[in-house]
Amino acid sequence: MSGRQVLEELQARLGRRETVVLLTAVATEGSPPCRPGQKLLANAVGALAGTLGCSELDRAAEAHASQVASGADPGLVWLDHEAGRVQAYLELFEPAPRLVILSATPVAQWLARWAPDVGWEAVTVDDRHERDAELDAAGQTLASSITDVAISAADAVVATDHDAPGLERALEAALRSEAGFVGVMGSRRHAGPHLDRLRQKGFSDDEVGRIESPVGLDLGGRSAPEIALSILAGVVANRYGRSGGPLRAAKADHVGPTP
Repeated sequence: MSGRQVLEELQARLGRRETVVLLTAVATEGSPPCRPGQKLLANAVGALAGTLGCSELDRAAEAHASQVASGADPGLVWLDHEAGRVQAYLELFEPAPRLVILSATPVAQWLARWAPDVGWEAVTVDDRHERDAELDAAGQTLASSITDVAISAADAVVATDHDAPGLERALEAALRSEAGFVGVMGSRRHAGPHLDRLRQKGFSDDEVGRIESPVGLDLGGRSAPEIALSILAGVVANRYGRSGGPLRAAKADHVGPTP
């Protein structure tokens, strides 16, 4: 398999939201059966495509790839062979986290527009198909139900219409998923009845407490793009474990000289 074919397999795996590691031979010592530029694609389980020249080198590469896929730092490693050794560069490729946007509202359109700019894949969930053509023309990824979307711990779910039909069912699915962030747009007065009914359905206070409502940072904006900016800023802050307050108040993050 050529290097181009390995890269095509890499893109295909990312398209299926898989985490993979690409190993590229960059140098050799001695006479191993490998030349610089050869590639091997692997995941935490084993090789997926390509080769570094022989099964011995591939097994050694798979062990390193498994470690990187499980959290070890990528970078340069040496792989030993009876005829020499190979230096390989390991790169980790992970699918972008998903921002799952419930209801195709004006705020949702701005969220979907901006999410890719900050590294998120946006998916708009709405079963009201009369807007499909409009949203599809805008390049938005669509789903009819949240259950059609695979949600991981890196993903976020945001409801942009507290009056949407089926909102509670969608929130139930979000809470049962591994989503690292769940939020509902609107005041506590509007979201409160939904949260109460989730408790009545058996969700604990801790589970319901996962739902951020009102969602977003307090920027004071009122227009659709301003509200979307507030929500997206809150999602990004959550991703990095930050409060979202002003930088001048985050003394632990201060990297310059103290005045």
